[in-house]
Amino acid sequence: MTLEDCISSVECGVFSFVNDNNFTIQVSNQYVSDLFESAKKTEFDLKSIVLPSHFKELKSRVEQNITEKKSNFSYTMLILGTVNFFKWLDCRFFINESNSDEKIISCVCFDVSDLKNQCLSLKYENDILNLALQKTSTDVWKFDLATKTITLLSEKAKNTYSISVLENVPNVFVEKQYIHPDSLFPFLEMHEAIDRGEPFSEAEIRVKDTSGHYKWCRIKYVIIYDEETGSPMDAIGIGEDITAEKDVQLRTLMDFQYKEAMISDALCLFEVNLTRNLILKPDNRIRELLNGNYSMAFVGLVNDIANMIVLPEDKQKFLADFSREKLMDLFKVGKTKINFEYRVGKSLVDYYWVRVSINFILEPMQGDICALVYVQNITDTKVREQKLQSKAERDSLSKLYNRITTQKKVEKFLSSAENTGMSVLFMIDLDNFKQINDSLGHLYGDAVIIETAHRLKRIFRESDIIGRLGGDEFAIFIPNVPTMDFIIEKAKSISTAISAPVLFDNIPKSIGCSVGIAHTKEKIDFKTLYEMADKALYVAKSKGKNRFEFFSE
Repeated sequence: MTLEDCISSVECGVFSFVNDNNFTIQVSNQYVSDLFESAKKTEFDLKSIVLPSHFKELKSRVEQNITEKKSNFSYTMLILGTVNFFKWLDCRFFINESNSDEKIISCVCFDVSDLKNQCLSLKYENDILNLALQKTSTDVWKFDLATKTITLLSEKAKNTYSISVLENVPNVFVEKQYIHPDSLFPFLEMHEAIDRGEPFSEAEIRVKDTSGHYKWCRIKYVIIYDEETGSPMDAIGIGEDITAEKDVQLRTLMDFQYKEAMISDALCLFEVNLTRNLILKPDNRIRELLNGNYSMAFVGLVNDIANMIVLPEDKQKFLADFSREKLMDLFKVGKTKINFEYRVGKSLVDYYWVRVSINFILEPMQGDICALVYVQNITDTKVREQKLQSKAERDSLSKLYNRITTQKKVEKFLSSAENTGMSVLFMIDLDNFKQINDSLGHLYGDAVIIETAHRLKRIFRESDIIGRLGGDEFAIFIPNVPTMDFIIEKAKSISTAISAPVLFDNIPKSIGCSVGIAHTKEKIDFKTLYEMADKALYVAKSKGKNRFEFFSE
C-alpha cells in the first residue's frame, strides 16, 4: 500500500513537502485538494498558496527546528484556497530525521477558518464596544449580582469617580456617603427591585463625585438573564448627569410656588399674614379637623392644632417650628419654602404622618410677610421610608442593630448634651458557638442567634442600644445608668437568660455566654469604650467562660 492510499481517507489535510526554497509539495490527500485550487496541478508548492508574511515565518520556524533538532511544531497560517478565498489552517509539522539537508517535512492540517473568523468578529465587536464606551457621554457599568460588585466600563465613569471596581454594593454607597441622604431611599428602593429580579429599574438620585460635590444622576438598570436557567445574572447600569435639568426644574418650581401649593390632596390649606398675626383665607377642612371653631389669629390656631390633634410627643417641636417669630426670621434670611413633618392622632398606636409646607409670600402693597400653609398626609411614604431605614440599620438575621448603626448611635449619645451620668457597654460572646455550628449545623446556629436576640430584647428597654456586631458577638449600651448595682443585676440577667436551653428541631441545647463590661462617667469615644469592654470580655473567657467581668486598668 502506498502513502497516497494511506492518507486518502483521512478526514483532515495530510501532505508532505521538500525543504527547498518553495517548499514543493510531494504527496497530498483529497482534503488538501479541496482546500487548494493549485493542488489540482501536477506540481505545486506552499510558497504559491501561503500568505507571503506567513510563508516567511513558516520557513524561519522550519530552519529553527532543524537547527535545534526538534521533530515537530505547530503553526496557524493563512492560505489562498479555492475560488481565491483565504482560509486559516491549523497545522502540525513533522520533520524527517534523515541526515540530508533537503529534509522531507510532513504536515497534518485542519481548516479553522470559521472559528478564526468568529474570533476576529468578536474582537472587532469588542473593539467597537470599547471605542463606544470611551466616547460615550454617559456613565456605564456592570453590576455582578452574585458578588455585589460594580465594574465601571466607560472612560467617563472611571474619570468621574476615579475607581474601576466597587465591592459590597449597595452597602458601600451608604457607608461611604456616596449617595446624598435625601436620595438614600429611592437608591435603596432601586436596588430592592434589582434583588427581586425586575427586568428594569431606575431612579433619580444625587451622587458624590471626586470633587466631593453631589450631582443629580438618572440611573437605569437592565437585568441580563442566564440563557439556560432564566435566572438574573448581571445588570447593566447607565448613569446620565441631569444636574442642569434639575436646576431648570427647581427654578420652574420656585416660579410657581403658589400654584404648587394649591394641590388637590391637601388635608387643609390656608393663607396667613405673619406680620399682623391673622388668618387671611380660612379652610373649612381645618374646622373639621379641630371639631368646631378655631382662632382667627395665627398664634391661636397653632396652639389649637398643637393641643387638639398633634401627638403629645411632637407637640413641643410643632410649637417651636411654628413660632411666629421664627417663621418671620426664616423669611428674612432668604427662605422661600420650608417643610415640617409631624404625627397627628390620639396615641402612638393610632396616628398618621403629615407634612406641613409653608410658602412665604411678600405682600406687595404693605410689605407684610405672608405665607401659604398646606398640609398633606404622607403616612404611606413615611412607612416605606421607615422600612428601608430599618433594613439599612438592622442585622438581617437577628433584627438587632448592625455593627455600623450600633457604633453610630453610641457615638451620637456619648458626644451629646444628654450624656450627663454613668453609661455602660456590655460585650457578649456566646460560649462554644463554633461547636454548635459544627456539630448541629448552621440552621441550629442561626436559631441560637435569633433566640439570643429575642432574650436580650426582653431584658432591656427599647431606648437601650442592642446590636449584633457579627458572628456570635453582641453589644448592649445603656445610657445614664443609676447605680453599679443596676449594672450587676443586668449582667446577671444576661447570663441567666442566655444560659437557658435553646430548642430547635426538637433538640435542646444549653449555651452560656461571657460578658465584658465597661462603664464610665467621662466623655470618651466609642472606640475607647469598646476596647475597654473587649478587654474585660477577654478576661471573662480566659477565666473559664460563662461569667462576666468588669474592665480594670
